[in-house]
Amino acid sequence: MPRTIDQAAHATRRQFFFDAAARLIQTHGYERMTIQDLLDAVQLSKGAFYHYFDSKDALLAGLVEHLAEVGLQQLTQVIGDTDQSATDKLQRLFQEVVRRKREQKGLRLALFRVWYSDGNVVVRQRMESLMRVRMGDVLSNIIRQGGEEGVFKTRHPDMTGRMVVALLQDINDIFIEQWHAAGGSVDRRHVEQTVEAYNDAVERILGVTAGSLPLLDPAQVWAVVERPAGGEDDVQPVAARA
Repeated sequence: MPRTIDQAAHATRRQFFFDAAARLIQTHGYERMTIQDLLDAVQLSKGAFYHYFDSKDALLAGLVEHLAEVGLQQLTQVIGDTDQSATDKLQRLFQEVVRRKREQKGLRLALFRVWYSDGNVVVRQRMESLMRVRMGDVLSNIIRQGGEEGVFKTRHPDMTGRMVVALLQDINDIFIEQWHAAGGSVDRRHVEQTVEAYNDAVERILGVTAGSLPLLDPAQVWAVVERPAGGEDDVQPVAARA
């Protein structure tokens, strides 16, 4: 008989690996973390690791996908109140996006260098495409509601949601490019100008009055992208090989 997989147990064990990997990556860096370090942290065998992941890179891709999936679920819950107006939903959604990025700042900074390396281009593009579709659908539902309420003026709400997400992804790329070029720092004035341009573009896409729907707050975005006190390389070496 074919082996029956306990899906709940399988998901729990993968989560166990993700949680441990996130801690190790944040404290020591992905490059320094070995599979053995991870096994020591979770107290499991190498066979258990390879049952869930083909490689360390597969673990990284799985972790990023998991973080994105959890984020989407939480965002959907945040805007699940049907009594909210489309404008309120949109503003709450973006506030939650920024809050999550700030909450996970240490992990995200630790992942930047490896996730945006040439070796992860294909996986990263696949993830970004998935996010455009999934989050784009969430935004399109809100934009469609705004059209019914007479607030948003766009003839193509289904496509507009993806465009708003694509612009948001582009902002992320802009900051990361500058972060790499400047050795782990981002210019605050550049952040403010970029956020202003994004808000202006989205307001134009949605057909609302300029300045009436600032979805991103420059100060909050700066708190997400500013250089940590210890700098980019404030990552501790592996104690006994983390």
